[in-house]
Amino acid sequence: MKEVIFLNYTDGFLNYTEKLRGEIVELLKKYKPELVFSFDPANREFDDLNLLHRDHRILSEAVFDACFAAKNLHMYPGEHHKIKKIYFFGTHKPNHFEDITEQIDLKLELLACHKSQFTDFSKVKSFVKDNISRQTDLYEYSEAFRILEVKQIT
Repeated sequence: MKEVIFLNYTDGFLNYTEKLRGEIVELLKKYKPELVFSFDPANREFDDLNLLHRDHRILSEAVFDACFAAKNLHMYPGEHHKIKKIYFFGTHKPNHFEDITEQIDLKLELLACHKSQFTDFSKVKSFVKDNISRQTDLYEYSEAFRILEVKQIT
């Protein structure tokens, strides 16, 4: 997919509504992804104001619920769609680490594009390299995920 889709919610003021969940279900049914990436809704330790930002918490729950609803035959109109796996990032219980050593500079370059979010990117760059991307000794830099395999039981 080469398209970026904005749902036009105000940054910092997202609310969990049926409208939000329905919009995500509609996108899942339209694009039919096998994998979904989202913040981890199980991360409830409230130990990081940035990681556990209100919008991140709300969106992670809405995405989780939308993945269930999209595979359900009766909840929303249209053909159902089953996601194979959900990759949760921002997790405290990773079960998979992806080596990004060769992509760390690209990751930082892309993060730097979010100028409205980061007034001093040098601090962000250091934090990402020294903390976020060093959660395992397996690789110099990595992304940590909690992968959930979605089971279709109906």
